[in-house]
Amino acid sequence: MWGTRRTIAGSAVALLMMAGCGGEGGQPPDEGVPLEEQQLTTLGTNAELGPITLRNVYVQRPPDGEFQPGQSARLLLTLANESPEQDSLIRVTSSHAKVKLRWDRDCDGTAEPVDGLPITANGTVPGPPGRDVTGHLPYFVEVVEFTQPVLAGTSMPVTFTFERAGDITVPAKVQPREPIDEPARYACVDVRAPG
Repeated sequence: MWGTRRTIAGSAVALLMMAGCGGEGGQPPDEGVPLEEQQLTTLGTNAELGPITLRNVYVQRPPDGEFQPGQSARLLLTLANESPEQDSLIRVTSSHAKVKLRWDRDCDGTAEPVDGLPITANGTVPGPPGRDVTGHLPYFVEVVEFTQPVLAGTSMPVTFTFERAGDITVPAKVQPREPIDEPARYACVDVRAPG
């Protein structure tokens, strides 16, 4: 098992957009919108655990500035693996909420609950062939239920457990209320040549 050396950076410099598909609802991209405007602008938390990197870890903003116990949300992030061996994210927990992993592995707009996410060797969570990234990746952590109040602009601890790399606890930022932090609305784009 990889060591559990923890390195947590303060803010992301940019969101790593990796092979796969974006994932909010299966909407096509707007024609004529530059790619850089389609990508997420929120800066979340970055962290490294051996060869595993977590980028732009954040919770979507609360509708009224604060999550109350019993409310739900999405925690978004990008996963990458610099090892020549595959790893898997096998568990996510938080002292502030009940959470579960979801993955829209077929990019059909339905993110099913899963027990884990494979992270390919020297890669990321795989997406279906013939798709390209235009927004969020097709996996996320569903906050099923907050167990205590959580304010916009603060952070909450989230522990990620990987099969090979081990555990790391990340302070996941909760989106502030500024409109510039709106997440991308785009999802999977078919990049196969028209037949």
